[in-house]
Amino acid sequence: MSITISALSPRQIAGLSTTAIASLSTTSVGALSTSQVAALAATQVNALVSTDLQYLVTTQIAALSPSVISHLLTLQLQTFLDTQIAEFTATQVGVLTATEIGALSSTELQALTTTQANALTSTQLRGLTTTVLGNFTTTQIGALTTTQVPGLTTTQLNALSVEVLNVLDVSKATATQIGGLTTTAIAALTDTQLGALTGAQVANLSTDQIGALTSTEVQAFTTTQANALTATQLGGLTTTELGLFATGQINALSTTQVQGLTTDQLNAVSIDLLDALDLSKFGNAQVSGLSTTAITNLTETQVGTLTATQVPALSAAQIGALTTTEISNLNTDQAGALTSTQVAGLTTTYFAALSATTGIPSLSTAAIAGISTEDIYALTATQGNAFAQTQIDAMTLAQTQALIELVT
Repeated sequence: MSITISALSPRQIAGLSTTAIASLSTTSVGALSTSQVAALAATQVNALVSTDLQYLVTTQIAALSPSVISHLLTLQLQTFLDTQIAEFTATQVGVLTATEIGALSSTELQALTTTQANALTSTQLRGLTTTVLGNFTTTQIGALTTTQVPGLTTTQLNALSVEVLNVLDVSKATATQIGGLTTTAIAALTDTQLGALTGAQVANLSTDQIGALTSTEVQAFTTTQANALTATQLGGLTTTELGLFATGQINALSTTQVQGLTTDQLNAVSIDLLDALDLSKFGNAQVSGLSTTAITNLTETQVGTLTATQVPALSAAQIGALTTTEISNLNTDQAGALTSTQVAGLTTTYFAALSATTGIPSLSTAAIAGISTEDIYALTATQGNAFAQTQIDAMTLAQTQALIELVT
């Protein structure tokens, strides 16, 4: 029989009926040349007794056409030896259906080499059940390419064991995939994996996902990653979650990011983080929304960064929460931005704290109306002499008389 089979041409082999093929002995199957094997149709191979396939050698397996491979019966695939599975070419592996891959035992599946595993298409991978995907080795998962990883569904990713998840190169995942990870999966990622997240991926993290990280992990974010956080993300964080960040990260936030923070967050955040914020990046609503406690906790340097646009947003109570030193340190732009209402709200002690060089002479003519005669009497002669003529011209008769009495 073997002699007869070996004498047949590939064309003659292709013409054999499924009945004739099914009658071949294991010896005859093993005697088929590579050209004869390549001529077999899927229906012919399906007619072979499953155990006959175990007699195919490397060259014969490699000769099976993609069409044949994609139509192998479940039982036939399960009959292959691990060593035979390992001999499948990349092309053959690439045509296996999800059902065929699922029919492989974990041992057979794990027998796939890195080259073979990398031959699986994103469509093939997406079609696998979480159980089948979980049968891959950490080496196989770790070697998935930038084309393959995006093919995985979030359901598959979230079902991976921590051991397997931890070898996945998350930088190859899409932002949508990262955003779809459960808080449990996010918390299971290693510091190295988190450090590999791209800006686009970080920008897609939910507040719950960020909250699932430890302070060590959040503080390990690079400047690029931290700067990728959106204003919406930051504004949605709880005080506890915002507290995960380091002072350096908070200080480096952009104006857009800072203005995403709510006044509730700003008033509840720790003093260390509050003092790390650049007040010049605040919106007027944020400035006016700061509690007097928060104002008290600001550093002199921070108060010194308030812009001329922000100063008018301060209430009398907020200004009263500043120290006399901070009042005396107001620069010309800040003092010039004080409104008459704000000036009128200053106590005589606070008004007297205004600098004779940057404070008094910088007050606008409109702000002069807020000065009481008691305020003027509380000044030193040096401060009184600091008023410019335009300011004096804007004074009432009572203010002018009080000023003359002060400086003479």
